[in-house]
Amino acid sequence: MAETISAKQLLRTRSVTPFLLASVASTIATMIQITALGKQIYDMTGRDLDLGLLGLAEFAPAFLLMTVTGSVADRFDRRHVASVGLGVEVLASGMLAWYIATQPTATLPIFVIVIIFGIGRAFVSPATRSMPADIAPDGSIPRLTAFHVGCWQASAIAGPVIAGFLFVVSPTWPFIACMVLTAVGAVLIQFARPRPDRITPGNALAGDHEASMIDLGDEMRPAEMLDVLGEQNADHIAHKSLAPNLASSGVPKKKKRTFHEAFEGFRVIRRNPALLGAISLDLFAVLF
Repeated sequence: MAETISAKQLLRTRSVTPFLLASVASTIATMIQITALGKQIYDMTGRDLDLGLLGLAEFAPAFLLMTVTGSVADRFDRRHVASVGLGVEVLASGMLAWYIATQPTATLPIFVIVIIFGIGRAFVSPATRSMPADIAPDGSIPRLTAFHVGCWQASAIAGPVIAGFLFVVSPTWPFIACMVLTAVGAVLIQFARPRPDRITPGNALAGDHEASMIDLGDEMRPAEMLDVLGEQNADHIAHKSLAPNLASSGVPKKKKRTFHEAFEGFRVIRRNPALLGAISLDLFAVLF
């Protein structure tokens, strides 16, 4: 069993601090934008329904793309996936800053831009959620997960407060601040390099699957299982189930596997009820 390191040692790890700072910057930016947009929309229309539609516009892309974003995060370098997604968010925030500066009266362009922002966010979330398992030293995944959650909670509290002060100065300032903070997060996340001894996206099948499970055996708490072993099991099962069919059909392996993997996670959960329980517990803890 790996020795648990102290909090100070964990924060001194080269990849951990940039990852946490990137998480803080991007979360504060998101909360600033959500708060400022809610205020802006309500000032323009005075209708509570528009606030609900605003939330739907941001959430819908994540829901519609959920079978794609997870597969992308597993097959490509998660740092690059997160940076590209954050870059889309920077673009959306810049468009919002420009549009709000024109003192608009129409809300439709705002909703369209928010959908673009939501698309970027849909790719950022699965990539960053899995990164603690890639960068944490042996025996420190639970501690790093706690730090990550704590940073998120603190940022979620600080973001609306900052948005209020910025909005008083100018309605465009919150979106400019969101641009800057998100860009900082996109740069910092590149310094969160995965440990070389961990299975990385794109070569999950390069090593022995059983060995990877044994190496992380002391870390298998329910929440970490979802990020570490759940994804590896899905990739492993997809590979085994597709290998005979691909050999006989002549279909390119990468294209077929990518489509199949998008839905393999649902099959894994169905075959492993314990994973569904862990997911439900995690969602309950986050939402309530």
